[in-house]
Amino acid sequence: MNIASALKAAEVALEKGNYNYCIKLLEPLRGQFSDDTVEIGKIRLLLMTAYMGQGENKKASEECKSLIKNKDQVIRQNARHLISIINAPTLPRPQNWSITIPIIEEEGQQKSKQQLPNISKKKKTKKPDINYPPTGSTKDLGIGFSLFVILILLVLTFILSGCVQINTDINLQGPSKINLGWDIKSNSGILLPWQKQFSKEIKKSNSNIKLNEKDNGEQSFISKSFREEEVNQLLKNVAIAASNSSGFEIKAPYIKLEEQNWLVIVKQRVILNFDLTDLPNIPGLNFSVKIAPTTKEKNIKSDPADVILLDDNIFIDLHKGQLNKVELIYWQWSYLGIGIICIIAITLISRLLQKLRLQMGFGFPELPP
Repeated sequence: MNIASALKAAEVALEKGNYNYCIKLLEPLRGQFSDDTVEIGKIRLLLMTAYMGQGENKKASEECKSLIKNKDQVIRQNARHLISIINAPTLPRPQNWSITIPIIEEEGQQKSKQQLPNISKKKKTKKPDINYPPTGSTKDLGIGFSLFVILILLVLTFILSGCVQINTDINLQGPSKINLGWDIKSNSGILLPWQKQFSKEIKKSNSNIKLNEKDNGEQSFISKSFREEEVNQLLKNVAIAASNSSGFEIKAPYIKLEEQNWLVIVKQRVILNFDLTDLPNIPGLNFSVKIAPTTKEKNIKSDPADVILLDDNIFIDLHKGQLNKVELIYWQWSYLGIGIICIIAITLISRLLQKLRLQMGFGFPELPP
């Protein structure tokens, strides 16, 4: 059985409530694919649903955590929403919510059947054919109705064009170095017109961004490593390109990086501002941010965005129509400081060994007489 047939059979089993069969069908397939493929994401999503149906929330939570690392944006988004549902506390069910149906004896049913009179079937009579008068000539649709239909089609086109998921990747590679990336996925499975225009604007204004497009409506933008000033300038250029391609005024995000160098270790404080107050509330349009490397959860402050800390990544779901602020503090090793200390230590050790050699009577090498 191929993967498509197995997934179809598992979906049918879930609809019928046959969770055991679904689990037995999908668990052998889990080891045939790597963790970052789309197929393993679909398999784990069905397994998580089956585990939840059996009440095994712990296994469902483990599957959901692995789904957040999947490369498919839709699967990652669904997993982030489902993990909060799985980890929600169970509430006791009130007794007055349940209805107990009494058991009716068979003898009473037989007596009631005997007391029912026999109802004779009525013969169906054929209705006579009636010739209705003609309705007249066909009239054109009114102008008002045509304008109403056109308006509905325009609204639907506007709504469907916003059904995309935009994820911003911020990689803190080291002291004073930031790498940016964007993943844009269309829920319709094809590239929307504004996505094509956005890629053209990026190619014209930013030569430091690599673009990768797929036929299923996915776009990936990856930049080089920059310092704080260069990163904010890049964000301004990207915001201008997004405004020109979408027709909306989009404010550029702002990143502030503060560092304290302690020779071998660096304390970094990162402040992120995503201003979405002027952006209209378009259904299906979602914004999220992924930050790596991670830090302790107590050093993360977010308002009003929701933060999920998982393994080496921080996932943030931004709120539309609001100013989203994120602040995190973490420590990184300073490889330059470590290298300087190693050089100084090697120099001191070599001088000490030379001094001991002279004290033991071994002088500097000399030429023969």
